[in-house]
Amino acid sequence: MKLSSALGGTEQVQAGQQAEREFRDKYSALPAGQYKVWLTDWAVKVGERDGHSFEQVALTLEVIDGEHKNRKLFENVFIAHTKYPDMAVQGGGVISQFIQAAGSPPTDDLTPLKHKPVVADIAQRKRKYRDDSGQEVERTYNNVTAFAMSSDHAPAANPVASAPQQQQQPPAPSYTPPQPAGSEPPWMRNQ
Repeated sequence: MKLSSALGGTEQVQAGQQAEREFRDKYSALPAGQYKVWLTDWAVKVGERDGHSFEQVALTLEVIDGEHKNRKLFENVFIAHTKYPDMAVQGGGVISQFIQAAGSPPTDDLTPLKHKPVVADIAQRKRKYRDDSGQEVERTYNNVTAFAMSSDHAPAANPVASAPQQQQQPPAPSYTPPQPAGSEPPWMRNQ
């Protein structure tokens, strides 16, 4: 018996392969670079691993333009960690950058910042881990290294600075009346 027959026919095998390709395309790591994204979901997660407690903010971001439009990015940012406190300091900085890039004053609630475009610097990282069978596997994943304000949120140009410059008139002839004795500015006295 052929494997395709046991699995329900060639069409089902091809459909399964297509579904696997679509899943891989949808969730595989993006090339490193800058992407315009927005927040679609977030949560604070508290946990413990190897006797050390941590808190992290789980961000779900979506690419909103370009070749990778509609792709999702999942970023877990540590905001507290008993074993690696420096990671929490760095993570707090990343969250602060996101809040600032979204045009918001400091806040504890990211919900109002959903669907506000920001620019994310995305890097690729590789990590080795053991799969369910115990085999070592290397996986490439994305990591947000910084956030910046999107041109969609850039402050408006200063209307005074962008107004057309008026032609300047030549200076009028100046006349300085004679000054009474003792009326010079203090820095000029006693010279």
